[in-house]
Amino acid sequence: MYWWPRYRYAEHLLFFVHLHAFYFSLAIVMLALINAGDAWPKVDGVTGTLETILGWTIPVYTPDGDAEGSGGAGLVPCSRPSRFSSST
Repeated sequence: MYWWPRYRYAEHLLFFVHLHAFYFSLAIVMLALINAGDAWPKVDGVTGTLETILGWTIPVYTPDGDAEGSGGAGLVPCSRPSRFSSST
């Protein structure tokens, strides 16, 4: 499929699985917050704020995770140096 692949298939697969695990975990937490807000009306304002913050992490984290994997400058610091960064 690729003549000169910049990244290997396994790296793309790992990023894909990691990103979808993040999405599904975030969806579960957001559903729990919605149910908590419905069950306890006094905490509805707090749960609404947390839902908004968690909802904004999706468009912020997706390109950031891609930048970290490709050696770019991401917003969330990476715990290990990227193989693709040039450290010369």
